[in-house]
Amino acid sequence: MVIWDNVMEVHIESIDVQHRTLVALINELQNVIDNGGPQVMVGSVLSKVIDYTNFHFEHEENCLIVGCYTRFKEHQCIHNEISQKLKQLEREYLNGIPGVAPRVLELLQRWAMEHIMKTDQLYSKQLVNAGLQ
Repeated sequence: MVIWDNVMEVHIESIDVQHRTLVALINELQNVIDNGGPQVMVGSVLSKVIDYTNFHFEHEENCLIVGCYTRFKEHQCIHNEISQKLKQLEREYLNGIPGVAPRVLELLQRWAMEHIMKTDQLYSKQLVNAGLQ
């Protein structure tokens, strides 16, 4: 389980709310997998997590543009890489390849811990100083 901690906050309310929602969705996916939920339920939660992740990336990138974040392209490339991995895993899941949901879970848990706690923290001060809330 990913446990939300205030140290994960970037101090941009809309982004922090989305990060908390993503953590909740990641944990929901873990619960379904851990409890041996039916394939249709795993697929439903998996789809929800992937869709929300893409929604979040788009929103975050728009905030980075508005805040004139100096490392925008680098940050966008990281998002694109994660999105491509998620799309590939989703295709594998839909094609019935076993073991995909735990791989998505692992990717998203690692992303939550590394990306939110490290990479996203890099833009926090600049966006706050630019007046984003």
